[in-house]
Amino acid sequence: MRKAMKWLFWTLLPGWMALTGCRDERAEARLIDRAEAVFATAPDSAHVLLDSIRLPEELSRGQLLRWCELYGRVADTLYVDLPFPEPFRLAYERLRSRGTPRERARMGLYLGRSYVADKEYERAMRIYKESLKTALACGDYNQAGYICSYTADLYDYEGNYPLARVRYAEAEAYFREAGNMRSAAYALRDVGRMYVFADSAEVALPYISRADTILTAIGDSSDRAYIANALGNVYKSLGDTLLAKKYFWKAIAISDEDMAPDYCALAGIYIKGGELEKARMCLDKARELPMLNKKTPVSITYKYYKLEKAEGYLDRALAYLEAYNEMSDSIMALRNRENVIEAEKKYERAKIALENVQLKTHKLNLQILSGIFMSLCLFLLSLYFVALNRKNRKIYRQRIDLERKSNELLKLRETLSRMREELQALNAKEEHRVEYERLEREESTLFRKLVERREALLFSSAIGKKLRKLSQKVVPGTTGPLLMEKDWKAIVSIVNEIYPAFAAMLSKFTLTDVESRYCYLCLFRFDTVGEAILLNIQPDSVNKRRQRVRQKLGITGKGIDLRIYLINLL
Repeated sequence: MRKAMKWLFWTLLPGWMALTGCRDERAEARLIDRAEAVFATAPDSAHVLLDSIRLPEELSRGQLLRWCELYGRVADTLYVDLPFPEPFRLAYERLRSRGTPRERARMGLYLGRSYVADKEYERAMRIYKESLKTALACGDYNQAGYICSYTADLYDYEGNYPLARVRYAEAEAYFREAGNMRSAAYALRDVGRMYVFADSAEVALPYISRADTILTAIGDSSDRAYIANALGNVYKSLGDTLLAKKYFWKAIAISDEDMAPDYCALAGIYIKGGELEKARMCLDKARELPMLNKKTPVSITYKYYKLEKAEGYLDRALAYLEAYNEMSDSIMALRNRENVIEAEKKYERAKIALENVQLKTHKLNLQILSGIFMSLCLFLLSLYFVALNRKNRKIYRQRIDLERKSNELLKLRETLSRMREELQALNAKEEHRVEYERLEREESTLFRKLVERREALLFSSAIGKKLRKLSQKVVPGTTGPLLMEKDWKAIVSIVNEIYPAFAAMLSKFTLTDVESRYCYLCLFRFDTVGEAILLNIQPDSVNKRRQRVRQKLGITGKGIDLRIYLINLL
């Protein structure tokens, strides 16, 4: 009856949780755990796992902060936009009262970037300013540098190059204060870039040259190639084609990826200077290389148009111009399609959020559903007891049949024993020997059926099914024993019930508790790997334990199976 009440409790628990408003977020927590585990080696997979949580703002405070922090790190690694602002807004608000200033500044940066991705630029700017004050107040200059950089990116997007230049310069100063010279170099690069956009390339040159000096000392090949490309573009804007070509070729020489833009820029210089063969060589090379920037193929096609036009091949030039226009249109169409997809995502998410609010509002209606649910549970419970009684009757009939078979076997063995004595007394006459052999065969057949029936009872028991399931695969991260004390008690109980003489037989030998338990376990007929999984030890340790038991039981032949030997002793 206690088991029945326990079953009823766990059956009605979901309905009770629905009525009281409890939310089980174990699935979301497992997704976040998996995303954290794979982030270092597979950030793309972590991104997919985090995106699969449909309403992160419904998570508890701790899980929401974990999701936002991890999503921000993933976005930084993959250079992707942050998703909808709502979860980051909630996390930021919760950190206002209970978080540290560093945590608030970092979450404010994520929230601002999320607003930018959502095209809410005024809100983004407001959060950036607030977060910058927080970062400076706690001396987190590295975070302040990133906030200034993203603020400058927003000004750059709006075409406000003077204000963007000021913010990039502030970012460079904060990065330098924090000792992050690599980010400081890129901030200097961005200051120069703003001067170039404002048609002041001669002013930009010292900033990018300083960035080149820093990255030459501390940067990797990609950093040095990137800044060489920037210098090439500055000198190209200044009309110094010799130095422009020098730095573009330098970028190609030291870069190990994305060299197509450098070749494309060189082709433009060569076309303008009338060096058409070199221009074609550069364009052909650029077309063969992998391209990370989606705009590079369009630029290459346009340069081919300029080249063919300069060489006088007007038909081919017209074909390239048409291809260029088509690619430009397709990019615009793709951008529009992405905007439509993004709008659809926002609509779907708003729809889900609205449904969630409505669900909370009409929670009282679940009381009626819970009554139906509980009635259904009671009905299922009655069906369960019917099935359980049917199963118990079947087991009882099997046990009665087992006892009958055991009695028949005992009588047959007595008959065989008497027949052996008679054969010895009759000097083994042939007609008696035939009868003896017949009875011997009958005993063997009956004994085999008895063994099969006992095994069927073992495997059909609850503990037998559990052992079979646990032995299928190794559970990662398991450090303790797989079988608890209650499991061993269930094993001993079912074996003693099916093999009544088993415990008495084992007591005749000097076995330890561990060795006795192993004898009970081996009756379930698992292989070495299955036993190793259940005992949570190495297969070699299983073999050593089996060998010790065999020695204590006096088994000398290697071909004698331990399980068969134990069964034959009964």
